[in-house]
Amino acid sequence: MKRTLPTLAACLVLAALPTGIAAARDPVVALRSGSSFGHCVGYCDEELELVGTRGRYERRAWRAPTGTTLAPQILRTSVPQQTWLKLVRLADNLQLTKPQVVIGCPDCDDGGSEWIELVRQSGAKRRIVFEYHRYPANAEALGPQLAALRETLAKASAARGDR
Repeated sequence: MKRTLPTLAACLVLAALPTGIAAARDPVVALRSGSSFGHCVGYCDEELELVGTRGRYERRAWRAPTGTTLAPQILRTSVPQQTWLKLVRLADNLQLTKPQVVIGCPDCDDGGSEWIELVRQSGAKRRIVFEYHRYPANAEALGPQLAALRETLAKASAARGDR
């Protein structure tokens, strides 16, 4: 009984919190980010997935300049715990309520598209898609951080060649 009362009290306090605090009860467990260019030759599609401090980066090609098929390039990586925690804090600021939100005209006139996806512990996924490097107000902090990570990994992947 002594353990039950504090637990019950904690549950009641959590239940009384405003809905905006849902992130604390359903934390982000994975972050995905990518970009794509529809009318492009070579490696034009990329995706980064972070699950905690572990990461996976993949570049895919629509077609090679010579007409041959290019194999996907996959790179496994990791990020420091502080980086992961910072990204999660920024992701919680997105406040996405719909499964997918499209802003602007991504990849119109081959300007490219970019996206960020959050996966919560409950399995809920929320994605925001926008024009390449034109971050919506709620993604102004997170978007460039993820893009910089992808750019670093793209360079490392290119330096390694097809694997």
